[in-house]
Amino acid sequence: MLNFASGMTLDVLPEFSFNKGGESYYYGLYLASLSIGALLGALSSKYFDRFPLGKLHIFMFFF
Repeated sequence: MLNFASGMTLDVLPEFSFNKGGESYYYGLYLASLSIGALLGALSSKYFDRFPLGKLHIFMFFF
């Protein structure tokens, strides 16, 4: 499911950046922000090991 969602995001990203300003600068900015978010999520995952996964999903849904 996660691969499907990230594939959809990467597929729509060029059209979204074209509508935003039509420059490749926005596309690069969006790709960089996705990469930084994935990196920060991977680095912070060790801190969430101590929480039960089910309760964490419920809490993050409301957060």
